[in-house]
Amino acid sequence: MRDSFQDVYAKHLQHADYGYPLRMPEPMSTLPQNYQDDGLQIGDVGTIDSRGQFDVLFNIFKRSDNPLHDSRGVPKNFQPVQLGDVKYSDNPISPGPIHSHGIQRILQPGKPRPADYEFDTSTAAGAILILPQGAVSLELSLPDRLREVARKSALDWFEFAKKHYGVEHLDRSLYLVTGFYKARSWSLGSFNNPTDATGKILARRDDTNHNIYLLEFTFPADCRHRDCGDDSGSNQTVFITGFKITVSSWLPDPVVLRVTESETTWSILVRLLKACLNRLRGFSDAHKQRAAISVEHSPQLSQPFHPSDIINRFLLSKNRNAKVAITHDSQWMDMMKEGLRHEDLLHEDRLETFLTRCYTISVDSEGENSTVFLQGKMFVLLFHMRLGTLMTVYSDDTMDSVSSTVDPQDTSAEPEMSEPLASEFEVSSPPTFELKI
Repeated sequence: MRDSFQDVYAKHLQHADYGYPLRMPEPMSTLPQNYQDDGLQIGDVGTIDSRGQFDVLFNIFKRSDNPLHDSRGVPKNFQPVQLGDVKYSDNPISPGPIHSHGIQRILQPGKPRPADYEFDTSTAAGAILILPQGAVSLELSLPDRLREVARKSALDWFEFAKKHYGVEHLDRSLYLVTGFYKARSWSLGSFNNPTDATGKILARRDDTNHNIYLLEFTFPADCRHRDCGDDSGSNQTVFITGFKITVSSWLPDPVVLRVTESETTWSILVRLLKACLNRLRGFSDAHKQRAAISVEHSPQLSQPFHPSDIINRFLLSKNRNAKVAITHDSQWMDMMKEGLRHEDLLHEDRLETFLTRCYTISVDSEGENSTVFLQGKMFVLLFHMRLGTLMTVYSDDTMDSVSSTVDPQDTSAEPEMSEPLASEFEVSSPPTFELKI
C-alpha cells in the first residue's frame, strides 16, 4: 500500500516543537457555521482522515445541547468538563517556510532570483509548508488532567465512534485535542519519488493575492494553498497536539510486511557520529528527518501514519490486560528531541530503547477501563516521594530510610511537595502500578 499524501506530509513535517501537521488545515464544511469560522478547538474529539482533515465527533467542554452536537449527538454518559487555563501566543511561528530535512533553501543575496523562495532537494521524499503571515497558538496549561477524563470515558467514546465510522474502521484511534497552531493563509506540498532524490522547489507570490505562494516542483508532487482573507480570523489548523486514545478490542493485529529505509549503512554511521558530537556540544538536531521510509501493512490501515498510534500499539502489546492506551503528542515530540526517528518507531527494539530512556510505563487498573500510558521518570520519583519511602535527616546528621503510610485523602502541606503540585498530578487518587519495560 503506497503512502497517502497525508502520510508523506505528516512523516516529513512532524516537528518536535509544533506537533502533528494537517495536510487539510481547513475545518470540515459539515460543521456548524460558527465552528467553521473558528476552526478546530481544544477539547475536540475525533479522527484524522486519509486526506489529512480532522473530523470532529464532539467536544468534551461543550454541553450536549451545543449546536456542534446537533447532528451526531454525544456519547453515552457524556458530561462536559471544565476547560481550565490555556496559554495563547500570537507569534509562535514567524512568517516564512518550514520544511523537512533534505530540502535546502538557496540564498543568493544581490542576485536575481527566479522566485520568492527557491529550494534544492536531496531526498526522495519530503514536505514543505509556507506561512505568509505566520501562525498563532493555543494550548492547555495542564493537559495531563484530561488523560483521566479520556481513561474513564474511552469505551463509551469508542462505541459512539463505531456508530459513525462502522466496523471497517475498527483500527481507528481517537484524538483529543489539547493545543494547536492556526494560520490565516498557507501553501504546502509533499513528494515521494523513490527513483529521484534531486530536484528544485520554487515558491512565487500569487500576482492577484500576495497572501498565497504558488509552489512549483520539478518532479511529481502534491500541492495545496488557501487564504482566508485579512478580515477573517485564523481558523486554518496547521499543527495539532493532543492525546491519542486506542482501545485494544478495536485493533485488528496488523502485520508490518515491509519497511523500506533509504539510509545507507555509511550514512547511518555518519549520522550517529554527528549526533554524538552535537550532544557533546549541547546542540540538538534530532527533529530533522534522516531517511525516507515506506511501510506496507496487512490488513491495510484506515488512518494516516501517527507516532502515538504506534506507541499505543506497543504499550498494549506489552500489557495484554490493558483495554486502553493513551499517549500525548508531547511525549513522542520529546523523544524526537532525544534522537527518535520515524524508522525507529517501526522497530520494536529501537522504540523500546527510547521509551525506557525517557519514560516509565504505568497501568491504571481502576474500574473497567484498565489503561496503559507513559509517565515521565521525574513524575514517578515525585509520586514515590509522596506515597512511598521518605528520606529524613535527623539532628545527629544520620540519614535513615523511614517507611511511612500516607493517607491519600490527606491534603496537609508537606515540605517534599507543594500542594498545587500534588493537586496537578492527582496523588489523592488510587496509585497506579508501574511496570517497567
